[in-house]
Amino acid sequence: MNKLPGVRERRGLRRSGATDSVEARRLLLLVDDNAAVRATTGLLLHAEGWDVLEAESGEEAVSMYCDAPIPFDLVLMDMRMPGMDGLDAFRALRAVNQAVRVVLVSGSGRNDRVEAGLREGALAFLRKPFAPEELAIVLNRAVGAGTDS
Repeated sequence: MNKLPGVRERRGLRRSGATDSVEARRLLLLVDDNAAVRATTGLLLHAEGWDVLEAESGEEAVSMYCDAPIPFDLVLMDMRMPGMDGLDAFRALRAVNQAVRVVLVSGSGRNDRVEAGLREGALAFLRKPFAPEELAIVLNRAVGAGTDS
């Protein structure tokens, strides 16, 4: 099992809009310290066909990613969180899986930390607040990035 120093044990999976459908759905790890943002974004994602697991911190996201019984198709990572911020969590995920697919999100706009994440392999940046259509477009492009069609 992959563990990183300073990463807490998982407190349990919180699944937004989980479905029992046999139909193949995409799995996304939603990382944001704001519960209202997680709830609202989770509903939007579910409507777009995603199964969503939520983490409220960078530390929890890394732990959940490492412990997940099935791989995540995508991680939607807030950049500004207490403790391990989005860039540090992204870097920790990349240390575990160089091919991790991450979209960075922030209400603060593009800054040096966002730019660093994009240079280091994050697939896209999305500024909050975002429209549901914008979220869908960015995530669909992100899951298609690097695939052979």
